[in-house]
Amino acid sequence: MFNKLTSVIPSSLYNLSNMRAIELGENQLEGSLSQDIGVAFPYLRHLGLANNRFTGPVPISLFNASMLEGIFLPKNSFTGLVPPNLGRLQNLRAINMAMNHLGSVGGDDLSFINSLVNCTQLQRITYSHNFLKGPLVSTNANFTTQLSWIDLGINQIHGTIPSGIENLVNLTYLNLVMNHLTSNILTSTSFIKCKHYVCLEANSLEEYSACQNIIYLDLSNNNLNGSIPNDVIGLSSLVLLQLGGNAFTGALPLEVGHLVNLVELDVSDNRLLGALPNALGNYLEM
Repeated sequence: MFNKLTSVIPSSLYNLSNMRAIELGENQLEGSLSQDIGVAFPYLRHLGLANNRFTGPVPISLFNASMLEGIFLPKNSFTGLVPPNLGRLQNLRAINMAMNHLGSVGGDDLSFINSLVNCTQLQRITYSHNFLKGPLVSTNANFTTQLSWIDLGINQIHGTIPSGIENLVNLTYLNLVMNHLTSNILTSTSFIKCKHYVCLEANSLEEYSACQNIIYLDLSNNNLNGSIPNDVIGLSSLVLLQLGGNAFTGALPLEVGHLVNLVELDVSDNRLLGALPNALGNYLEM
């Protein structure tokens, strides 16, 4: 890591069939990966190629490296679909392919999630900053309860957030920022009881309610309107609350006084009226 290695991965490297870990992140390597990489390294546990200049498709053969626990390919220029068979990696704990050019013209790019539900050890999924299109499939609600991190921000995902996502009891980070989600069905009082970071900025949501124990909540730049919900503004756990760029009306609720841990509050670019509640003066951290 953190060198200035250039050129392509030499073909001779693929002869080292006993490799357990490959970490070549933060270099200037380029070219495409061998489509047989999973066959060449059957005992591989860690593949780290972050922040290079790799191009071409993500090799489908990765599933042959059945011992893989971590796949880290962010900040490259990989293209095409995410391999649909990664669910065969029963030991997979983290997968990160953020900041690439993954996606297709057809628009059914999230079907690979159907496969990942079979990864019973999976804890982190990161595919932000790509061109993934299509709806979130409902099977993501059936992920292992060990899953703590989902980052699909800055893609072209549309539709709703699957209702069964509340079953992910250990989920602490949910980022769906800057997609095309048009309706929000996160209205169950059981949703996000353990979630700490929820970012749904820059979608087209029209409803949001019933959250508990959230520390960071970003609902800015959506289509939310009416009064600010009491069960959002009254969450004592909140440290940061972003509600700007919506169409909220009325006064800022008195429940804002319950935000005893608040450090940052943004309600700009709405249609709010009236005086600021005196309780805002109680915040020592703002």
